[in-house]
Amino acid sequence: MKNKYDVVVIGAGPGGLMTALTLAREGQDVLLLDIKKEIPKVSRCCCTALITEPITHGDTVTIQDNNIHFEKNDFTVRYTGQWVKLEKSIRLTPGEKKLTMANDKGVAWPYSKDVLLQCLLEDVEAAGVDVLTETAALKAENVNGGVKVILRGCSSRSLKEVNCKVAVAADGVNSQIVKGLDLFNKRKYITSFHVASYFLEGAEVPYPHSWITYIGKGHTRDGKSQLYMLEKHLPTAKPGVKPIIDLMSGTPRGFSAKEALDYFMSEGNFSHWFKNAKVVHTASAALNFYSPIMEPAEGNVLVVGDAAAFIETYCQGALLYGYRAAKTILKHFETGEGFKEYTDYWKSTF
Repeated sequence: MKNKYDVVVIGAGPGGLMTALTLAREGQDVLLLDIKKEIPKVSRCCCTALITEPITHGDTVTIQDNNIHFEKNDFTVRYTGQWVKLEKSIRLTPGEKKLTMANDKGVAWPYSKDVLLQCLLEDVEAAGVDVLTETAALKAENVNGGVKVILRGCSSRSLKEVNCKVAVAADGVNSQIVKGLDLFNKRKYITSFHVASYFLEGAEVPYPHSWITYIGKGHTRDGKSQLYMLEKHLPTAKPGVKPIIDLMSGTPRGFSAKEALDYFMSEGNFSHWFKNAKVVHTASAALNFYSPIMEPAEGNVLVVGDAAAFIETYCQGALLYGYRAAKTILKHFETGEGFKEYTDYWKSTF
């Protein structure tokens, strides 16, 4: 790691990786850092599905040669994993009344976020980005027409400083960088949710190839939890292997997401679907809901993806906003026009 870069990107999720990759391919000197030891390893809940609805976040996404292609912005993200086509979106009440929406192109295409991150990381490293793991960015401070970023290694108490022309905060819904900017004071806290996910083999769901959202208060004992279910592949699944079920619960503070899942599977109205089900993997997350940042730039710090959102931009939104942020930074370096193009795109699409 050097002491100075053109751009420091904080957070190596889809948004941060896409920002770093786009900049490096245009010759910029980039540092990408993340608190994780293994960037592609995903331990938290994530729906990780490509939304096929046209002009989602201002662009229509398709699968081309197994890769993710953004039609309007005309860029492609490499992906080597498997896809699952979900043909229907179903809203299901405790009494099994249902609303079904279908699309011959599929309503969503679940994929492996682990594989996506691995592909992006490989491309980032090939493009010459300096990647620093197990490092927390504590603060990004605008100074002297640039940005000073304060870092601390996960195994050290000592602080380090790195300087850059522009910093990008792509460190997720609980962004530490945003909390240190004046932008955070303009946000309104809404609520917090705990999320838990069970990956299931052997579930006997009578609605195959569907994204199921369980609506109404009778699905869980607390009557507060939001449940949904979709098919997906684990990153280690071999081609041709049947996808498993991802059953997820989002639960307000004060309630247990795990208890909601356990009740739904053992005592809920659809418990007979899960008599032979086996939990093969679990995940969880804690999410804070804030009002979105209306103009995600302060000085020479840009905020990308979930760090600026009210909760999530999904992976495809993070990729798109990372790409757009990088293009705006490149234009700023060339013309000195600032970042209005990026903030205008954010306001018009999110």
